[in-house]
Parts: sequence; structure tokens; C-alpha cells
Amino acid sequence: MPLPTVFLIHAVTVQTRMPKQKLLYDGGTALFTEGKTICGSISTATGVIDEVSGTAASGYLVLSTVSGTFQDDEPLTETTGTGAAVANGTQSDYKGVYNKPDYYYQSAASTVNIRLGSISGLPGSSAGAHFTERGEIISNLVSALIPSSTVIAEFTNRVVTTVTGYAGTYDVKSVAPVYEPVGGLVSHYMAILQKVP
Repeated sequence: MPLPTVFLIHAVTVQTRMPKQKLLYDGGTALFTEGKTICGSISTATGVIDEVSGTAASGYLVLSTVSGTFQDDEPLTETTGTGAAVANGTQSDYKGVYNKPDYYYQSAASTVNIRLGSISGLPGSSAGAHFTERGEIISNLVSALIPSSTVIAEFTNRVVTTVTGYAGTYDVKSVAPVYEPVGGLVSHYMAILQKVP
């Protein structure tokens, strides 16, 4: 039997980790501005500019919150600015320092009701700290009971809440299904969350 909704009293937003995108440009007439949204005039793809590398004439943009796929040779303009150029290829995953992917978090779902609580009493846990199988100590933790209908995974999702006593952003450190005693269906998930500093 799934968790009763009356038990799920804490509203949260689940965010999903997404790779930042790199978009080359040329034929530029005005420099792009970080923080502005660009739009492809043919594809109608959009993205928020996190970084500009290059000149007004050519370079590349690092984008987050990308929607759609930019097309090669399509005009690019800022929706509320003066930056303008032409896409020089389609976007690809951006690799930053040491050629490692760079990420951002995007809201994946509207409000989801879960149950937040102390982790004391859980195996391997005490007073807001958890000991992993490798003996690592992880602190600033809370537990979460999550409905089985919510898609959530370690290292891929974050939980954001404004609930008193728990307000903040949390990385999902572990997720385990809790099965119903009869039938073997997933009743809910038990997760360990770590507050992001």
C-alpha cells in the first residue's frame, strides 16, 4: 500500500542535473551578455547564457536551461538584449576545467509532497551524520520518505524546500525502495538527503 497522502506533509521541488551546453557562433554583430536568454530564429530553441568566450564576431556560449536543439547557421539573438550572431553548428555537452562535464540543476517536477525527518535511528546513522559502507562520514543529513510515483535518483536529483526546519537545497545521497510485504510492489522510497552549503 502506498504511503497515505496525509502522511506526506512537506512540499518540495525535485530538480534534475543537466549538462551545460556549448554553442559555437560566428558572423556576430553584437556581443552576447551573460545571464540573458538567446533564441534560435529557425529552431526556436532557447538557452540562458552562463558564459561568453570570444568576441562579438565569433566564439562560443556556455548555456543552461536549454530547450530544443539549435540548428547550424541559424540566426541567434538575445530575447531582451542586443547580442546577435549565427550558430556555427549545433550545441554539445560543455566540458569545463580539466575537460570534465559542467552541470546545472533544472526543476523536473512541480511540487511533490514527501516526508522529511531526522536520520537518527537509521542503520549507520546518528545525530545528523551517516556512515557509508566505505566508512565515509556524511553530515548535514535528513531522511525523506518519497512516494513511489516520484522519479528520484542519487547524484542526478536535488530536492529544494522552504519548509520550516528544513529550508534549503539538498543533494540526494542514497535512495532505496521500500517494498510492500504482500505482492512485492514498491510502497515508497527512503532517501538520505545532504544539505548543500
